[in-house]
Amino acid sequence: ADAEVMIDFGKLDLRVSGLILLPGGRSSVIIGGRTYRIGDYVDGGQRCRLDGIEKDTLIFNFNGVRIEYALEKK
Repeated sequence: ADAEVMIDFGKLDLRVSGLILLPGGRSSVIIGGRTYRIGDYVDGGQRCRLDGIEKDTLIFNFNGVRIEYALEKK
């Protein structure tokens, strides 16, 4: 991924506190105390869209770049 995109992506506060995995694309994730579903933007500037929720990875589209964000194991 483009270095500048990764730097900007790294500035986002992506504290994941919960994950709800449901079939049919209805999964949701709690980031910074707010619940998001696939297709939602997770930043105020609408540059970072949540494109996928998996058991141990979130997939974002940040300014058109696909970013796979590994969730830390507790």
